[in-house]
Amino acid sequence: NASLTEDGTNLILTDSDGSTVSIALSDIDDNTTNASLTEDGTNLILTDSDGSTVSIALSDLTTSTFYTSNGTLTSSRIVNGGNNSLVFNTINAYQLFTTTTQISSTNTIDISSIQSLRLGSTGNTTQISGALGIQLQNATHVQDNLRVDGSYSDSSGDAGVANQVLTSTGTGTNWVDVSSLETVTTITDTNGATTKKEIATYSNEAGGAAVSINETVTSLEQDNTPTTTDPTATGEITYTDENGSTSTAQVVSADANNNISVGADGGAFLSMPIIYAAGKVNADGTVNTGAIYNASINKVNTNNGGSGGGIEGDYEVNFDIPLTNINYVIQLTILDCAGDCPGNTLDKYDDPGITYYNQTVNGFSVNIKDSDNGTNQGDDIDLDFMFSVIKLPN
Repeated sequence: NASLTEDGTNLILTDSDGSTVSIALSDIDDNTTNASLTEDGTNLILTDSDGSTVSIALSDLTTSTFYTSNGTLTSSRIVNGGNNSLVFNTINAYQLFTTTTQISSTNTIDISSIQSLRLGSTGNTTQISGALGIQLQNATHVQDNLRVDGSYSDSSGDAGVANQVLTSTGTGTNWVDVSSLETVTTITDTNGATTKKEIATYSNEAGGAAVSINETVTSLEQDNTPTTTDPTATGEITYTDENGSTSTAQVVSADANNNISVGADGGAFLSMPIIYAAGKVNADGTVNTGAIYNASINKVNTNNGGSGGGIEGDYEVNFDIPLTNINYVIQLTILDCAGDCPGNTLDKYDDPGITYYNQTVNGFSVNIKDSDNGTNQGDDIDLDFMFSVIKLPN
């Protein structure tokens, strides 16, 4: 029952789920000595000592409890066991949804499960503490990272000392000194060569005397005598290996008619004329793709001088890279026009010629003209020609 009140007419009994029973005040006498409490199948009958009765219809009484229906606490409740036991048997699920849950015991709290037992937190840490420590009684599997803030004891309870390592004994663990796990190794110098170089020293695990680690010195030497000093020079390279054996290699062959010689630094040197520039030029000064090397052509459309000259027949050959002097050889040739070279009149031109002028380190100029085999000055004509430039070894 939650409350007992009266409204001036009735006495009202209200239970914990809000159900009420009303008894008319006029039906209540002031005799408070009850003799019996009976029921006749319809009413609950309360009889006092002087025979007065109070009847309450059984239908007005509720049998609802927290075992048979849900309800809401209207205030705090305390259940005092009085040193008795509270046992729940064959409950399918037991759930507590609280702001704070506290379970304490003056003796032992035993939480067990036939299958698995899960402790966890979805918002913070799960803390388990004990005044004398925490004991995990069986094999433990940690599925994530593990951090130990204090010491880590081995199977005998020994936390070890600095620089010891934790080892397995097969049935447990044990802290041991690193030195007990080390194998003492040694290094012996077996190379008897007198020419060697120390590259490191080694001291074994027991702190023994330092032993040198040497490398055998190999060598590579070259006879760089130039051909100008010794015509038989080959720039020979001599290699000495780790065992002191030698082998040689020739930079320049000693075979007859070899134009390669030994240079001042011992390397191979070839001194001979080379084609520095070359080309095949069309009459209008253009050049077909791939028909010129290391030069470009400029068609000159002005008279190169002289009363017999004209605007035809003159070309400039310009080197891509200037030479260091003008001691180069120019070779020129023109197309055979079968006795009828192109000219300025209807007369046949049958005596063409090609010459060069204005030779510089940057290039030279070319003039093509036809003469009449007489005393008259030649007439400039445009004609296909080829050229090559030979650079001499100077």
